[in-house]
Amino acid sequence: MSSIASAALVPLIALGRLREAAQPKSRFFGPPRDAFPELIRDVGEALPDYDGQGFVLATLLAYLQDQQINLLTSDHSQLAEYLARERHATFVVLTEQHRAAALARLDPAAYDAAVLERYYEEFVEHSAPGAGVAMLEGVAFLRATLAAVKPGTVALVTIA
Repeated sequence: MSSIASAALVPLIALGRLREAAQPKSRFFGPPRDAFPELIRDVGEALPDYDGQGFVLATLLAYLQDQQINLLTSDHSQLAEYLARERHATFVVLTEQHRAAALARLDPAAYDAAVLERYYEEFVEHSAPGAGVAMLEGVAFLRATLAAVKPGTVALVTIA
């Protein structure tokens, strides 16, 4: 099963509403109402999607963690974990602190596609030609996403 990754710039003041909307609401008639995607569209600003597979981006996040570039934890980690449980997807909340600490370190020119591909293949335990290039595209995606973060906002990355 493949997955995709997307990102949206969300005002900090809307994070509580995202938490409330995470779980579809039961209705007396009809299927549960899922307000989460609509809320992200209404309060957020869509950022360019990652064109590769979401699991490649997830592996890149693990690689970056190994390189001491921690994008997986923040003051909003509990929200990301809650959203993951309720939405059955992976969520990463990128903050101004991430931007300050990691933006300069996410220059795709600083990474070697062959090294990234070897990491990916070891991580997933099978051959994956082209995974290094896809991971480089993920570095560019994360850099662009972090660059969009401005005061009073976070970038919500979804891998579903």
